[in-house]
Amino acid sequence: MAGKDADPVLEWGLGLLAEGYGAMVALRRHLYATGRLMRYRLPSRVLSVGNITVGGTGKTPMIVMLARKLTHLGLRVVVLSRGYGGSASRTGAVVSDGERLLADAARAGDEPILIALSCPGVPVVVGRRRSVAGNIAWERFRPEWMLLDDGFQHLALHRDVDMVLLDGERPFGNGRLLPRGALREPIDALRVADAFVMTRWEEENASNTWHSVMGLQQPIFRSRHVPVLRCVVGASTSMDADMFINCMQHSTSDTSLAGRRVLRFSGIADNSRVDRSIDALGGRVVHAMDFPDHHDFTVDQLNDIVREADRHGADLAVTTEKDAVRMIGRFRFGRPLGILGVDIEMAASDRAGFETWLMQTLGRSIGRTHR
Repeated sequence: MAGKDADPVLEWGLGLLAEGYGAMVALRRHLYATGRLMRYRLPSRVLSVGNITVGGTGKTPMIVMLARKLTHLGLRVVVLSRGYGGSASRTGAVVSDGERLLADAARAGDEPILIALSCPGVPVVVGRRRSVAGNIAWERFRPEWMLLDDGFQHLALHRDVDMVLLDGERPFGNGRLLPRGALREPIDALRVADAFVMTRWEEENASNTWHSVMGLQQPIFRSRHVPVLRCVVGASTSMDADMFINCMQHSTSDTSLAGRRVLRFSGIADNSRVDRSIDALGGRVVHAMDFPDHHDFTVDQLNDIVREADRHGADLAVTTEKDAVRMIGRFRFGRPLGILGVDIEMAASDRAGFETWLMQTLGRSIGRTHR
C-alpha cells in the first residue's frame, strides 16, 4: 500500500490496479446478490463476523465473546474458521471437539487454536471452503449456530447475520481499495451488513458520522479493546494445552506489569499495538522485537529473545496469546514469559442495546433469506 510520499507513477499504477480490483469485487457481490452465482446454505444458522479492511479489527476476541454468550444461552455453537497458515485449511478438519484439542497451530492455524482454548465446550472446525468446514461441523456436532470467522467476503456461503467490525481509529484506512489502500471492498458493500461494531473506540479520536452520511439504518455499537495479562509462565515451564487453558481462564491482575521492565516480542498484524497495551498495563518496554504476522518461531530465535532480555535487563519477556499458541508443546521458554491477551468490552452506553439486538437477531433470523 502506498504512502503519502509515494512516487506519482507508482500511485498511478496502484490506482489503476485498485480500480480493476474494485470493479471485480463489486461484480462478484452483484452476481451473488442477484442469484447468478449460488450461495451454499448450511443446515445450521450462520452468524458471520467480518470486516472491510485488511489488518486486525478484533474479529478473534469478538468471536470468543459471541461464542461464550451463545453457549451461556444454552445454544449449541460451532466456530468455523479458514485456518490461515495451517495445513488442514485445504481439506477441512476438526480443531477441537469442545473438550479436547485435536490439532496444533501448524495444522489448524494460530487463531483457531486460540479460539478453541478460549472457549471450553465450543467445537472449532477449519477449512478454506467454509461450506466443507460447515458440513463437517454439522455431521459431527449438529450445532444450532455456526460462528463464521472473517466471513463478510465469503459470499459463497449463506449467512443469516452479518456483523461487520470497523476500527474506531481508521474505519476505512485511507479510504482506498487494495492495493492502494486497506479496503477489501468498496465502502458501499456495507449496505448489506446487519450491524456494525466500532472496535478500539475512543471518544476523542473516533467518529461514526459516516453511518448517517451514507444513509444506513443498521444499528452501530461501540467497543474497546481491553488488554489483559493472561498469566506469567515460569522459566522453563512446559507450555502445553492444559497450561494454556488454565492461563485463559485465570487471568492475572492488570497490576502485575506495573513498573516492570519488559522485552516484547510478537508477530501480529500491528506489533506496535502490543507496546501500547503493555504501557496501558503499567509496564515499560525496554526492547521490542518485531516478527511478521503468523510467524513460526524457531528454537534459535527464542534463544535470541532470552539473550536480548538478559542484555536489556528485562524483568520478563511478553508476547501475545496468538504468538504463544504457536509454542504449545514445542518449547520450554528459558525465562519468565508474560502472555498478553485482548478482551472486547462494549461501551457502557451500548451494552444493553447490543444485548437486545443480539437476542432479537437470534430469534428473527430463523427462516430468513439473506440478501
